Amino acid sequence: MPEFGRFYQRYADIYSFLVAFLNWKADDTAPATKAKVAKAFKSKPFKGGSSYRHFYQDLVANLARQERLGLQEIQYASPGHFDVQGREDAFEDVQGVIRWFMDHRPDIQKKSSHLKAYLSKAGLLRMAGSSFLPDDPRANFIKTTAEELNASMHGPDFATIKELSQDNALVAAKIVLSFYRRVDDASQFFSQGRVNFSD
Repeated sequence: MPEFGRFYQRYADIYSFLVAFLNWKADDTAPATKAKVAKAFKSKPFKGGSSYRHFYQDLVANLARQERLGLQEIQYASPGHFDVQGREDAFEDVQGVIRWFMDHRPDIQKKSSHLKAYLSKAGLLRMAGSSFLPDDPRANFIKTTAEELNASMHGPDFATIKELSQDNALVAAKIVLSFYRRVDDASQFFSQGRVNFSD
């Protein structure tokens, strides 16, 4: 159960993150829903682990009733299965991201390590996003490197990540890294054969 809970939490984080982007980009999304998405991105300092926990908690809390993940059934007997209810297009996106990650893990991990090492060496991992100035000479490099990592993961549109991050290069990079960590963690359950998608 603890292992299942860990996997389900990671899956829920990835799912809610991708739903937020689907809602943000959809023309028929209610303004109030878009406002909640924007608030989740701009109300966190992105400094320390609690910022990211609260960020994903907000994204989960923002889901409309018909979008929320619902655990319908669990069967523990080997091989076991569980059924989850939610948005079909988001499920497809999550599956696509995880399958892509498993097929391209070495390149993705290399790009992630490069970005994280740069931010760490520059003392930026512990800096609040609001403290990073728009005219910082490192901004372009951080944006480019974060965009490359995001593209290597087949993550959501990076232009939208920048928009929701209020064009803050450091915040955008930290969000991409947080998404990477969750996809990496969830994908290991699949790589190790503990979880698989049903056909």
